[in-house]
Amino acid sequence: QYVPYKKYDRFEPENVDSFIFYNTLLGYGVTDYFSTYVILPYSVKKQDDLGTSKGFGDVELLFQLGFKYGDRQGIKDWYLFDKDDSTGADHTMNDLKCAILAGFTIPNGITANKDDNGETFELGMQPGFGAPAFSLTGVVSKMVFPHFTLAADTVYRTFTQTNEDKPGNEWRANVAGVYDIYEKKGAWLSRVDLIGEANYLHLTKDQGGDREEDPATGGDILYLSPGFRLTFADRLSVGTAIQFPTWKNLNGEHEQQGAEGRSGSPPPYLIRSRRSCKMSSKILISLLLLSALAASPAGAHEGHIHPPSIGRTTHPYLQACIASYLGIHKALAEGRFDKGVGQAARELAKQAQAAAEQESEATGRVMLEGMVAGAQAIASANNLEAARQGFGQVNKAMLPFFVIWTGHLTEHDLSLFYCADKEALKKRDKIDFSLGWMQKGKAPQDPYGNPCPNLQVERGED
Repeated sequence: QYVPYKKYDRFEPENVDSFIFYNTLLGYGVTDYFSTYVILPYSVKKQDDLGTSKGFGDVELLFQLGFKYGDRQGIKDWYLFDKDDSTGADHTMNDLKCAILAGFTIPNGITANKDDNGETFELGMQPGFGAPAFSLTGVVSKMVFPHFTLAADTVYRTFTQTNEDKPGNEWRANVAGVYDIYEKKGAWLSRVDLIGEANYLHLTKDQGGDREEDPATGGDILYLSPGFRLTFADRLSVGTAIQFPTWKNLNGEHEQQGAEGRSGSPPPYLIRSRRSCKMSSKILISLLLLSALAASPAGAHEGHIHPPSIGRTTHPYLQACIASYLGIHKALAEGRFDKGVGQAARELAKQAQAAAEQESEATGRVMLEGMVAGAQAIASANNLEAARQGFGQVNKAMLPFFVIWTGHLTEHDLSLFYCADKEALKKRDKIDFSLGWMQKGKAPQDPYGNPCPNLQVERGED
C-alpha cells in the first residue's frame, strides 16, 4: 500500500514524503464460525532530508466470530456460521452476514530507527509503537440484488501509553458496494468485481508523557475509494483501489501535513472487497493479495433463485400441517373421497392460513397462501378428480420447501418420491408437480390416480 503525502512550504525541509505498507495475513478457521488471524506488518516511511525509516511493525492478533440472520433448513433466524455459510452456498446469498472481531497488538515492532542526522525518528515515523493496542470491529454484509452486495464495518482502536507518549485512538466507519460483472467458476479468471467505498476516519489527539494533548494532531477525514478485484481459479484474489480525500477537518490544520491511521489491516471478511491500512491527507493507493482462506462470494451466482423460507415462529404451524397432508395423501392414493378428506383439508387450510397471517418472509408467505388455496379446493371438491387437482396445488406450493430443505424430511421421517415414467407423466397435463411424499419405509403411492409403474425415491432414504 502506497501513501504519498501532500507537501507544504511551511514544513520544509522535513516534509513527510511517502509511506509504504506491506501486511502479510495468516489465518486459521478453528470452526466454520470462529477464526483467528495474525497480521505481520512491514513499512517504509520516507521524510525529506531526514531519510528513511523501515522495518517490521507490531504483530496483530485477531479473533473473529461469524454469524448471520438468514435461512437454516428454511427457518429464518440468527445462527452461527456453518459450512454452507463459510463456503458461500447459493441459498446463503440473501442472508445478512455479520462478524465481530477483537484483537490486540504485540509491541515487538521497531521503535528506535534513526534519521540521517543520527537522531531517533519521532514515533509516527517508526514501524512500531512500543505499546499494545486493542481493537473491536463489527462487520455486516447483504446482497441487495443479484450480483450487487453492500458491506459495512466499523472499527475502534485504542492505544496504550508508551514510555514517551500515547498515540490518539481511532475510529473507522466504512461502507462498500461490490458489483460482480463477471463470474465463471473454475476458470483461470473466475471473477471480476467493481468496488466503490466510502471511508471515514476519526483520530483523537496524541498525548505526551504527561498526558497533555498535542493540539496539532488528530482530526477527521472522509475518503471515496473506487477500485476493482480479480479472482483467479476461485482461490486467489488481487484487488486495487485509490482513496481520494473528499473532506477533512484536522485539529490545528495549519500545523499538520496530514492525518494518518495508525493500525494494521484487519483481515478481509465475507464479501468485503478490500481494507485500507492507513489514511493520508492526499491519495492512497493500495494493492491487496488475498487467499481463499477469508474470501467469500460478493454476489449471486448466475441463475440463483432464493429458496422458500419461513420464520422461527411459523415452524410449529408447518409441522402441524404434516399430519393433515399425509391423511389426504393416503386417502387419495387409495381412491377414497369421503368426509375425512374434507375435514383434513379444512384443518390443513386453517393451519396454513394461521401461519400465513403471521409470516413476514415473502417466499414463505407465498408458499403458505398456495397451500391454503389448494386445501380449500380439496375441501370444496365434489368428486375425487377435483380433490386430486386441489392436492396438486398443495404439492406445487409446499414440496419445493422440502425438496430444498431436506432436514425437515428427517425430522418427520418422510421420503420424497417421483414418477419416473414419461408416458404416465404425459397424462398429468393438469398436475404441475410430479413429486409426492410418504412415511419413510412404506411403498410410494400415487395420489393422482394415474398409475405410474416406476415410482422412485428422490430424497429421504439416506
